[in-house]
Amino acid sequence: SKVKRVLKGLIDDYYARVTDEDIEILKNLNESTLVDGNTFNTKIKTLVGDEGTDGAAPNWSTINTTVKRIIFLQDSVLPDGITKGELEELKSTDLSEKSDGSIKGYYDDKTGTIYVYSDGYISCVAIGSMFRNFQGVEEIELNLIDTSNVTSMLGMFFGCTNLKAIDLYGISTSNIISMEATFTDCKSLTEVNLNSFDTSKIKTMHWMFNRCTNLKTVKGLENFDTSNVTMMDSMFNGCSSLIELDLRNFDTSQVTNMGAMFGGCTNLKTIKGLENFNTSKVEYMNSMFGGCSSLTELDLNNFDTLKVTNIAGMFKGCSNLKTIKFGEKFNISEVTSLNEVFCDCISLEFLNLSMFDTSKVENMHSTFWNCPNLTELDLTGFNTQSVTNYNGMFAGCRSLKTVKVTTGKWTLEASSLGLKDEIFEYVD
Repeated sequence: SKVKRVLKGLIDDYYARVTDEDIEILKNLNESTLVDGNTFNTKIKTLVGDEGTDGAAPNWSTINTTVKRIIFLQDSVLPDGITKGELEELKSTDLSEKSDGSIKGYYDDKTGTIYVYSDGYISCVAIGSMFRNFQGVEEIELNLIDTSNVTSMLGMFFGCTNLKAIDLYGISTSNIISMEATFTDCKSLTEVNLNSFDTSKIKTMHWMFNRCTNLKTVKGLENFDTSNVTMMDSMFNGCSSLIELDLRNFDTSQVTNMGAMFGGCTNLKTIKGLENFNTSKVEYMNSMFGGCSSLTELDLNNFDTLKVTNIAGMFKGCSNLKTIKFGEKFNISEVTSLNEVFCDCISLEFLNLSMFDTSKVENMHSTFWNCPNLTELDLTGFNTQSVTNYNGMFAGCRSLKTVKVTTGKWTLEASSLGLKDEIFEYVD
């Protein structure tokens, strides 16, 4: 199609159609509503599937090997080389909410294309799981649909493992409250353009880009309004191709969960804005930076962790991390486990953890496991009276020369930790 976009509402009942060659002012047509996302998903899979002659359920896996493109068409705009008559000769299914045939899905098995067509506008009320597990689809063009009444994009593209291009221009997100798992497992996606997204009402971004292993660029993040977001756990988890994130305008004042937020971002070198995060309501930071093996420093001076209950594996596998700056507000008084917090941080040489209140900690299993370059630790804030599991706490810390602890608070014996007595420096 030569159509690039439709601009509605220039004048009441009129719109402008912009093509490669000209601009047309045309009268608006009727608007039809699409079925909800789950029903759309099922109907498209059924349309493509090989249904047996005995009426057996269709083989939905067919969509993973045959369908490559899904294109939304309206206002009598058709792709080059296809007439309305030729379109109607294709195998089709009714996708209209009222089952009146006003919106149809057509399947062209020769090109592996699904056309979603209406003579008028296509509006949506629910698009969650719309393309879920369409594993063979490489391209989706849906920039001509009206989503102004949609409230959730939950799992919209979840499992689209071969998706390489999404045209989201013009998609209205003004009423969206959930972008949970929207792009999860879009492993072939290298770039997403969210510049036009209004995120002011969104409450959850949980798993938003989870396991997008080839994602290198997310345009528009710097303009995100996250003032109402409460869940950011696993938001970028497994995005192993990301090198930089610009989160300078992120408002995290309502966020309660940042668990694995950047987990597995093995090539991530820069997180802009992290030093300004408001974490006063956060309860979970477990594995937050786990596996970020390209980060060299972290400035957490501003982190307020008074409500945090879980930091297990928070820096695990940060193999190039040389500096972590903790501020006075990094309070872990509600934490019960320090399991693998600094495990495999092989480049760390010094840690000042004097602000850590560990009076409720019971588990210190592998806290500093395999930190071979660590020479000095300030643990004067540590209270180990409640600790019952400290297996492997300092295993592999072969360069450790000084561990500062407080008399009366530190109750663990050097021999049980595999360390020499002279390493510990007791202060009153």
